Amino acid sequence: MDRMATTIQLQDDVYKVLNILKKELNADSYNDVVKHLLRKCKRMDESEFGSMPGIAPFQREDLDRFD
Repeated sequence: MDRMATTIQLQDDVYKVLNILKKELNADSYNDVVKHLLRKCKRMDESEFGSMPGIAPFQREDLDRFD
């Protein structure tokens, strides 16, 4: 996949938190921090497993994948 740099605007407080997380996670880039946050928020809590027994099994979409 080709990488294209993109600039996004952040408020100072958000930038500071991302910077702290980057250090805590020992991440190489802010991109890695954002990927980590996205994976974490997309993950189901254990308490959610089995809460709806009649639904179809979960299948990931291409959007959920990172290279």
